[in-house]
Amino acid sequence: MHRTDWFHESRYGVMFHFMPQPWKETEQSYPLHEPGEFPSPIEWNRLVDEFDVDAVGEQLSQVKAGYLLLSLGQTSGYYLAPNPVYDELSGFRPGERCSTRDLPSDLHRVLDRHGLRLMLYLPVETAAEVEDAFGRKKGDAKARAPRPDVFIERWAQVIQWWSDHYGSAVAGWWFDGQGDTPEQNERLAAAARHGNPECITNLGDAGDYTGGHCAVAHRRRPEPEWYGRIDWDVQAERLPEGRFTAEGQQWHTLLHLGEHWWDRDGFYDTDTEVAYTRNVIDRGGVVTWDCGPNIGRSDGAIGTISDVQMTKLIRIRDAVWRDEYTPDV
Repeated sequence: MHRTDWFHESRYGVMFHFMPQPWKETEQSYPLHEPGEFPSPIEWNRLVDEFDVDAVGEQLSQVKAGYLLLSLGQTSGYYLAPNPVYDELSGFRPGERCSTRDLPSDLHRVLDRHGLRLMLYLPVETAAEVEDAFGRKKGDAKARAPRPDVFIERWAQVIQWWSDHYGSAVAGWWFDGQGDTPEQNERLAAAARHGNPECITNLGDAGDYTGGHCAVAHRRRPEPEWYGRIDWDVQAERLPEGRFTAEGQQWHTLLHLGEHWWDRDGFYDTDTEVAYTRNVIDRGGVVTWDCGPNIGRSDGAIGTISDVQMTKLIRIRDAVWRDEYTPDV
């Protein structure tokens, strides 16, 4: 038995970046970052409150995803779940940065009815506004300075509260970044597993599966329009040689269906996406596809996947489960 057995058996899942950033929520081309301010706490809570967990559950069940990987938050400092430890360390009142609605709990109840699991995304980083409160000099994150142990310890306390709160409802974590030492990764992994010892993580040597961040085109092409796009020439060569890596971790890759993360378009060739997903799974790997959830600028319920990306996921479903699943007529 391996912690990742359920993950491997899922074959693929879906990720949501459900965040307050005021950009990247249209169905056509746009600049990578549109100017704008973050929402007020009232506006953020209203958006989280409107997330339609039932509609999302139906969509994920339809495409036979094994799990949803949901962003708890990113470096905006806004989170879609309460956390009193974060509030105490940062000095904010409940609802000012951590939403009053416990969206992961509501989602888990729906996902569980459909036989799907919930995973959570979190960066190993805070918003700049609270760096000092977490024991890191303001600006060090931008400068990519090493994370001091005190920062890791305080961030681990925040993670541990969520882990204890959700218990077995959370099956895994995907951390954006990691500690700067093996000891820091061990502390973060221990915090993530505190409420559920079988919870899986991607924290380097302390992890159970590979993070698998997609190859990005701007690493080979300096032109601005290539920033953040998938480099399919490189990605096509990123294939598992078996289920586990030499380090004993489940092979996994994380890609986006839109042009960039949390986009709602269908920018890439669907045949390529379908063939790659099937190839990875046939070789023992797992694929997570990031989709752009509606945050109120598109038609449909808040949180739901766009029609063009649902079409892609249905194509993936029919290719991956073709021997074990009867497609929609």
